[in-house]
Amino acid sequence: MVEPTPPPNPTGTAPLRSVFLVGCPRSGTTWVQGILGQHPEVVTTPETHLFVDLARALAQYPPGPDDGEVALIGPRVVLTRDEWVQALAAPWTTALHTLAAADPQATVALDKTPQHVFAIDAIAELVPDARFVHLVRRPDAVARSLLDGAHGWAESWFPTDVEGAIGLWQASVRAAATSVPVHTVRYEDLLAGDGWDDLLAAMGLDPGWEVPDLGASPRELRGGFTLRPGLADRQDTLWETEGFSYHSRQPGQRRELTATEAAYVHAHTAADADALGYGPTGPLDNGERARVAARRVERAVVRRLPDRIAEKVDARRGRRPHSVLH
Repeated sequence: MVEPTPPPNPTGTAPLRSVFLVGCPRSGTTWVQGILGQHPEVVTTPETHLFVDLARALAQYPPGPDDGEVALIGPRVVLTRDEWVQALAAPWTTALHTLAAADPQATVALDKTPQHVFAIDAIAELVPDARFVHLVRRPDAVARSLLDGAHGWAESWFPTDVEGAIGLWQASVRAAATSVPVHTVRYEDLLAGDGWDDLLAAMGLDPGWEVPDLGASPRELRGGFTLRPGLADRQDTLWETEGFSYHSRQPGQRRELTATEAAYVHAHTAADADALGYGPTGPLDNGERARVAARRVERAVVRRLPDRIAEKVDARRGRRPHSVLH
């Protein structure tokens, strides 16, 4: 691995075109990054999460006049907004020079951080020539994969119930519906070998590139990561943990959605899924509808049970209901 020394204060035109691959976690972004990282003109890194914090910092200084309605606090008391934007854009500019020096053949710097889907507007302001690729996957598949990880290798940061999983999927999908141009592509299409030419064109690359083996695992595809100088010896620590992808699981280890969870996914994602070109995510037959309805009634009864028991005890003792304040 080349260990370049970037200029201390990079200026001028960006040496690489910036492409941001975003999407809900467990939508296949790591796999797509690994495929694209094999392209001779693409240089990519592990997840930077750089703009997660930069977007928050940018929000501290919203655009608008510095009139009497604005509190004199925060960055605006010492910097103009243009100066603030320039300061926040500097880390990525430095990173581009580092990556360009590490891979002289590259023309594209690919950042894959799923959470950057919530920072698209901020990135577009800080990196005016940025291009965005939004990867989507069926909501039921994402929910299943999130819950699978939540009870294993990702238990500390993935949602642990179907409501949280679908909430994350919906928030990610809707965050990408911005005024900034975004190329949206479905994971299932790419897995079938379709959509790669359009994806490459959206990145400013030749659509004629021959895509490598689509059956390769993320572990097999992640050898092309570029790290900053001094971290070359950490390359062997970048492999995903056990269970990260289906390639590293034993048969029968995949988490499946229950009938109730599948019903919830269908009921809450139908409109968003349809807008993305997906068919039904699991239409309910009469038997499933009955089970879901019965489960809802059961939950309501269970929630009310303590109050009802207390009311009966109070009535027998000649007391007023316990829920009434004396």
